[in-house]
Amino acid sequence: MYDKPSVLRTRGNDAGSEAADYTLQQQVLFRGQQQVQNGQFSVTFVVPKDIDYRPGAGKISYYAANEQADAGGWFTGYQVGGTAESVRPDTTGPAIQAFLDTELFRNGGITGQDPVLLVKLSDSSGINTSGYGIGHDMVAILDTASKYFVLNDYYTASLNDFRSGSIRFPLYGLPEGPHELTIKAWDNYNNSSTATLRFVVIGSSTLAVQEVGNYPNPFTVETRFFFTHNQQGQQLDVVLEIFSSQGQLVKTIKETINASGNRYEGMQWNAMADSGARVPPGIYFYRITVSTKESKRVSGGKLIIF
Repeated sequence: MYDKPSVLRTRGNDAGSEAADYTLQQQVLFRGQQQVQNGQFSVTFVVPKDIDYRPGAGKISYYAANEQADAGGWFTGYQVGGTAESVRPDTTGPAIQAFLDTELFRNGGITGQDPVLLVKLSDSSGINTSGYGIGHDMVAILDTASKYFVLNDYYTASLNDFRSGSIRFPLYGLPEGPHELTIKAWDNYNNSSTATLRFVVIGSSTLAVQEVGNYPNPFTVETRFFFTHNQQGQQLDVVLEIFSSQGQLVKTIKETINASGNRYEGMQWNAMADSGARVPPGIYFYRITVSTKESKRVSGGKLIIF
């Protein structure tokens, strides 16, 4: 849903051409997703404090689709302007969670040079995406203002809920080394919040594997192994080997993965040996080998079975 349009004027470049006026909807008041039932839908949201308070025509644009058909259109028969007489107070900014590539990312982790910034936001008054008020854009600031990105157009509210939503914003060509992203967002009452995401970029030409471990540890029934890497979207061969405290190899698990994110935690072990028998309780050691066609990294640790 859009605020009132702005009138723009163009001037022709060719001899005899005339100037022309046209209107452009610039400020998005709300961008969300609603279920359609029996051809009908309804939308509830809070109008941002950042609007032009002089009454003017607004616009709603919509699109719907299912497996058989799609539909779309627009409606301009309503006014935007003014303010409600009784408004409940709100002095708290949005809750912000930030990740790279997937929600499995941990602050301070490693990534490649082209990660995707994921941001989850929530606020009882909804998120301000209008971009109308000075300094009220949703932004991501890289390395203390060396570069910033405006995120308004990348935000979409959750299904049937204007109070929360998410952002997916692609980052390209980040230089290798440690970085810090500060994300700032505003609610529709113009309360702001910030969140900081720290990470280390390692070029994909060098395979990096970190944060190798398993959980739960100790365990009784099953444990899951994890690691972080910098080869998003690339094929990796993973070999897990479990050894007894005497050094005997008791279990080998092999997988080939193509992980979209930088964190993998899909390899499970149920305390069964290659022979099919359950191993006795005690201390065991593991070795994880992660390989590409060009290189490999070997890491290990200790686990306990009750």
